[in-house]
Amino acid sequence: MTLLAFILALFGFNLLCITTGRNATSILSTPLSQSLRRLLTTCAWLLLALSLWPMLLKTDIAIGLVNWAMLLTGSATVVIILLSYRPHYLAWLVRPLRPWLS
Repeated sequence: MTLLAFILALFGFNLLCITTGRNATSILSTPLSQSLRRLLTTCAWLLLALSLWPMLLKTDIAIGLVNWAMLLTGSATVVIILLSYRPHYLAWLVRPLRPWLS
């Protein structure tokens, strides 16, 4: 369940990075329209909120929230490091969305 929460948070943070103009061009090589940017931002926040669900199923609410905060920190760190040094590695995370992004 922790892996599922990590993957959801990783996708959420990746989508949040894509919605900024500079990161969109470094990851996707194309700028995004304003409506698509809003849609991806909404999806990203929903994925981040949804990543809480597996953590709460695993433990009670107090420990689950602490574990979720640590998981968000770890997944954000992974996305930041990949974005800084290898931004094209993040492109495979959005490959299923490629037809809608162009």
